[in-house]
Amino acid sequence: MERRAIFPSLLLIVLACSLFPHGYAKTALQQHPSPYLRDHATDPVQWQVISVNLLKKASKHNRPILISSGYQSCYWCYRMKVDTFSDSALAQLVNDNFIPVLIDRELEPAIDQKLQTFMEAQRGFGGWPLTVILTPQGYPVAGFSYMRPKAMRHSLQQFLKHWQTDPAAIIKLAGEASEIREQKARQQNRPLENPDYRRLLEGFLQQISTTSDDKQGGFGDKEKFPNVPQLNALLDIYTLKPDKALKSFLELTLDNMQQGALRDQLAGGFFRYAGNRDWSAPHFEQMLYTQALLGKLYIRAGQTFKRPDYRDTGIQALQHMVQQFKGQHGLYDASLSAVSGKQDGQAGGYYYWSTRELKKLLGKEWPQQVKNLSDNKHMLLPRLTGKKQEAIRTLLLKHREQRPRSRDTKKLLPWHGLVLSALAYAAPHSRTLAGEANALAKKLLTQVEKEQLEILMVAPQDQAGEIALSNLVYVAGGLLDWWQISASEQALTVAEALLLRAYEQFYSDGYWQRPSPYGLFSTTRSKALTDTQLPSPSAIWLSLAWALSTLNPDSALYAKAEEVGRQLPLALQEDAFFHATLIAAIIARQIQVRNNRRDTPPVSSTSIPASREADQ
Repeated sequence: MERRAIFPSLLLIVLACSLFPHGYAKTALQQHPSPYLRDHATDPVQWQVISVNLLKKASKHNRPILISSGYQSCYWCYRMKVDTFSDSALAQLVNDNFIPVLIDRELEPAIDQKLQTFMEAQRGFGGWPLTVILTPQGYPVAGFSYMRPKAMRHSLQQFLKHWQTDPAAIIKLAGEASEIREQKARQQNRPLENPDYRRLLEGFLQQISTTSDDKQGGFGDKEKFPNVPQLNALLDIYTLKPDKALKSFLELTLDNMQQGALRDQLAGGFFRYAGNRDWSAPHFEQMLYTQALLGKLYIRAGQTFKRPDYRDTGIQALQHMVQQFKGQHGLYDASLSAVSGKQDGQAGGYYYWSTRELKKLLGKEWPQQVKNLSDNKHMLLPRLTGKKQEAIRTLLLKHREQRPRSRDTKKLLPWHGLVLSALAYAAPHSRTLAGEANALAKKLLTQVEKEQLEILMVAPQDQAGEIALSNLVYVAGGLLDWWQISASEQALTVAEALLLRAYEQFYSDGYWQRPSPYGLFSTTRSKALTDTQLPSPSAIWLSLAWALSTLNPDSALYAKAEEVGRQLPLALQEDAFFHATLIAAIIARQIQVRNNRRDTPPVSSTSIPASREADQ
């Protein structure tokens, strides 16, 4: 009876998919676990979800692919939807001439990274939103960031003029350019023979010196990212060999991030980055990983420099993370959006205050109680001053919480590993955060036991994305940090098993590698993955494997860690800045070998402070 009731429904679905493919694509968007894709289901552009049949379909119809990558909390991704992808003339041009594909960059990191690499080679920069034209064979031809509809229509029309005239020439040139990029990547992956570790360290510090800003802190002279992997490595170096100039730079950077507009001064969270040199123009999305990484960094810096204000900043960031990011089932949402949630879609509208609002809430004396961190005199980002800060903070937060704010509710497994690591690091300072660490560790252990290691923690498995190296490594790192405060043998055993699985699944013939999903691009092969705003998964693997092998010299990890540690790439010397986590791991290992102390884990940013203090 039940089978007869279901069968006609399935038949209708199959029939509908074959007769109305656009309706099926729209349904796939509407039901996707990504809020970003769901929001684009109403676009006039007939977006499709990426699939293994993409290239086959493109070749069959001889149509180029238009693939766009973004994420829910990104302001300019939101503007691209509202301004450009909602334009009917652009939509008709795209629908009639391309196969339009939309991806969530956090669910398809391998594809997104390939697109970013192409964009950086072609235009000199990456970022989101990112839209790329591919040939039917999957070769990238041209890439765009945010564009108004008229400009994008013009660019696409120019491409189509050449495509309709001589598609074979475009395919040939795009294929040759792709091969040149692959050759360059292979050159950077050449082995570094007889590495001189002192020279590697000197090269890293030289590149740090070249890019560091000694006036405002951080790196570069335009937009500013926290660059936590680099700051962690420098803190490691300072811990091993204190240096006055290094201390001065680190404190300058930490002070300006802590006291400036990169930080939400009312609630304690950090924004993803600032758009200018002095940190005063934040891009208002708050990422889960930013809170975890910076919370842990500040607690550690407070311990190293004996700065209670740093420790308090780190604790507050993690408390904010628990209060604002923790969602269903005790898991954490991916991000808080830069878009205010109002119909005006203002960037940062949730965080700005008008002078009228402040005068109404705080009275005529408000200018003596609030310092404006924004360069906008009428819309303020407040930092509180004076003696009534906590009372004013409570009042403003109560008022602000009534404002709408959108969020990305995806539950990303690797980021939960980073969260656990941060909570474990904070546990000696806060019983509340220690409790949160214990609760999250148990949930992650349950995920591992159930073999649920897909990129989404709560999603249908066929929509959850492929497992990535970071899934296994970040979770292993979180469990190992939690073991240091809990003495859980299960956590230790599972962490080792995850690292072994990562080696077996992703390492072969001296390279970390994985086939490119959906047949797009070539297999990614690298001797060492670079740091982004997140630490390199391959470098974290090596650091953790060395640490665990010191605890158990008979572990199978010991030989594997030594094997991986011998396979260093030439890029480690040429682009040391982007291999900060690996540099730190190698330094720690060399010190351990020199001291012949295989019974003690190497110094690393995973070390847990010993003292316990009251809740903040």
